[in-house]
Amino acid sequence: MRKVMASIDLGSDTIKLLVAELIKDKVHVLTIKDIKTKSIKDGLITNEDGLIEELKNLFKQTEETLGLKIHKVLVNINPIESEFALGEGLTTITNPEKIIEGSDI
Repeated sequence: MRKVMASIDLGSDTIKLLVAELIKDKVHVLTIKDIKTKSIKDGLITNEDGLIEELKNLFKQTEETLGLKIHKVLVNINPIESEFALGEGLTTITNPEKIIEGSDI
């Protein structure tokens, strides 16, 4: 089974998407795509709907280039105006596959 990973960086004026594959404990970059964004200014999202459309277009371009669907990404965001807190949680895994999903939390 292929181990394909994706990471997206929401920058001040550019959104970058990197897709890589792990082969024999080495990371091989498959593609890097970037687009200029009009929906982020000085690290802050100024147009949510515009950003969603830009992201959809970026993912579509990347998936067409690779010939595979991207299901999950690691998101890198600018910490400006962000608040972070350490926390702990507990949940009961109820599905038979023992997979934790967003709805479980």
